[in-house]
Amino acid sequence: MRKGRIVENSFRVAFITLGCKVNSYETEGMRTLFEAAGYHSVPEDAAADVYVINTCTVTNTGDRKSRQMIRRSRSLNPSAIVAAVGCYAQMAPDEVAVLTGADLVLGNNQKHRIVELVKELAGKPSRAVSRIAVMPREEMTGFEALPIDGFTGKSRAFIKIQDGCDRFCSYCVIPLARGPVRNRRMVDVLEEVSCLSKKGFREMVLTGIHLTSFQNEQGEEGLTALVRALEEMEGIRRIRFGSLEPAFLTEPFLDMLGGSRKFCPHFHLSLQSGSEAVLRRMNRHYSPDVFRGIVQAVRARFPDASVTTDIMVGFPGETADEFEESLAFCTSIGFSWIHVFPYSPRRGTPAAAWPDQVPKSVKDSRAARMRHLAEEMRTAFQQTFIGREMPVHFEQDVPGKPGWMEGFTTHYIQVSVPAIPFQPGDCFRVRLDESLGDRMQGTLVI
Repeated sequence: MRKGRIVENSFRVAFITLGCKVNSYETEGMRTLFEAAGYHSVPEDAAADVYVINTCTVTNTGDRKSRQMIRRSRSLNPSAIVAAVGCYAQMAPDEVAVLTGADLVLGNNQKHRIVELVKELAGKPSRAVSRIAVMPREEMTGFEALPIDGFTGKSRAFIKIQDGCDRFCSYCVIPLARGPVRNRRMVDVLEEVSCLSKKGFREMVLTGIHLTSFQNEQGEEGLTALVRALEEMEGIRRIRFGSLEPAFLTEPFLDMLGGSRKFCPHFHLSLQSGSEAVLRRMNRHYSPDVFRGIVQAVRARFPDASVTTDIMVGFPGETADEFEESLAFCTSIGFSWIHVFPYSPRRGTPAAAWPDQVPKSVKDSRAARMRHLAEEMRTAFQQTFIGREMPVHFEQDVPGKPGWMEGFTTHYIQVSVPAIPFQPGDCFRVRLDESLGDRMQGTLVI
């Protein structure tokens, strides 16, 4: 819904976002800061005076894509200021500076300084040495507030309520990159939601690095208190969660969600493996049986809930039998979608130093089999909705299909519709007619 504010004779800034919804939120915060300072936003592949690349380091692929985007930005305008920010910049600032030649390397909890530091660099006659601003993990003690006034190309609003993680899974670098858990004040969350609602955003997606760690100012209730407060706010049509830690879904919390008029029954529960032995080595805090019980509790309250997950294949020491256990467990749960990731060694994590690393060819083969299962389960899930009429929150035109719009049901099924003219953010009832792989096709119900 949001478009860059054009300011005559101002500098141009382009943004590239890699990784998670938290990064998407923080990019919009930096965009707001730049526009308030008189810059105007241009597309990421346009000529700009400043390029901001919000990087990801969850996997080696994230690192590689981050480097590629930094170099591409430099090629678009060699004289531009190129700023690498976020998780990869946090974890490997010297590497980013040397390998990519970024002018500014900005870590987490430092993004609020980006305009100040860019202006400082712009005033220097030479930028032969990168400016690095990275805060150590132990100093990330406060929640970094960024101003948000909209979301480019979205009719949903992401609301960051929490940052950091203290779980230290044996494969995961995010606690090092993002720092310890810190919470946003609930009063500030509600104020931001109210402002975005007044601008026409009707769906609020609550996001965080470890979302279920969120607590209110009194250190209690957390997500329960927040959902109850959002339930009472005018103008909000939908409340959706990002990724949830399975073990935090208690019976009272699910009961509260079951009584909500606005909660969307889509649960992204990060499993990582269906093998109990692998979960122990990962330092995950549940077993497959516990996970199954949580999914059963979800479906007892939301019989047609969309339950999606993340699965890692090729974790160090994963045997063929353990992979088959994981595949069979996923089949038995019947997820509506699986995000599949081959294990990627991350510097500074215990698993990266273990001797029994799985060969790439084996990881690739296992990932292909798990993705094939994911496709089958998504199709099976979508087919249960054929013929049903559901509200679809429309988001954008369908690329390459003039006259078509696409959006999402409450269950996070993407739906394409040949539609009469309407605006992103509108919500209409749609009959779901056909499963088309990654989405469904429907007919507008007049």
